[in-house]
Amino acid sequence: MFTKSPYQIMRTYNTLLLDDCMFENPSRSTYTKWLARFYKEFNKAKRKYRDWDNDYINVDDVIDYDFCEIFTTRYFTYYEWARFENKLHNFQYKLTRYNEILDNRDIRLFYRFMECFLDRINDEKTELFELNSCDNCGINMADEYTVSAYGGDQIICEDCRDSDYYYHERSEQYVHNEDCDYSEYDDIEDFNEQYSHVKDGYTLDDIREETVVIEIPKTDRFITGVF
Repeated sequence: MFTKSPYQIMRTYNTLLLDDCMFENPSRSTYTKWLARFYKEFNKAKRKYRDWDNDYINVDDVIDYDFCEIFTTRYFTYYEWARFENKLHNFQYKLTRYNEILDNRDIRLFYRFMECFLDRINDEKTELFELNSCDNCGINMADEYTVSAYGGDQIICEDCRDSDYYYHERSEQYVHNEDCDYSEYDDIEDFNEQYSHVKDGYTLDDIREETVVIEIPKTDRFITGVF
């Protein structure tokens, strides 16, 4: 796959990457199988689709939607992949920086191949993992972590639900904390319910207009009342 010097470098980086995944789900063996298969596909692409004149791999002939699906959803859930993807970006950065000194052609081919793969994953991620986008903050999330708001007109993430929304008991739905329509509706309805014994059909404004001063016989005191 690689000449002796870059091969040792890649082994070191692979070991560090796997050690970083040791205590995470899925198991270390899953990550090992993933890397082995990825290197296998890289070698196949290098032999079959390499442009020797310009020294690069025609990735469009290799990294398509099916390729991305094989290396994501067949191994990981969305959140497992997101965690592993961050590690791969870190792996990619270190390998690129190191090769600025080494200037090895095979390593350069590999990290360019990996970079194209990660870019394509980013483009296909929503469809691959059937993700939803939070209507409040825009973050992508798996379906099992979505929350319905405004009777299904909005889909929000759990963080936004906890910080920016509240459950509106009367309409039985989540609404935004700053939605004045719902807060005003609550105030008037709660007031009307509280004073429903006064006069049916009266609104908050009606009751305010009919607030009068009643004189209590045989005292010098006055009381504000409603009738």
